[in-house]
Amino acid sequence: MALSWNEIKNRALSFTKEWEGETRGRAGKTVDLCFRPQAITSEMCQIEFLSELYEGYLVRLMIKKK
Repeated sequence: MALSWNEIKNRALSFTKEWEGETRGRAGKTVDLCFRPQAITSEMCQIEFLSELYEGYLVRLMIKKK
């Protein structure tokens, strides 16, 4: 079931209040878990993970162009 624009706005406002003042620690771990089952433990792991992710996107884009 699709969300109404009011529901999206209310959720966004609620989210910003909940996360106001948070540092990279808690917020970053939560975002990381959206992409993979375990949290990213270091900046180097994050760079490696994002590089692999973007490489996968680029490969799919290159295939579509052919």
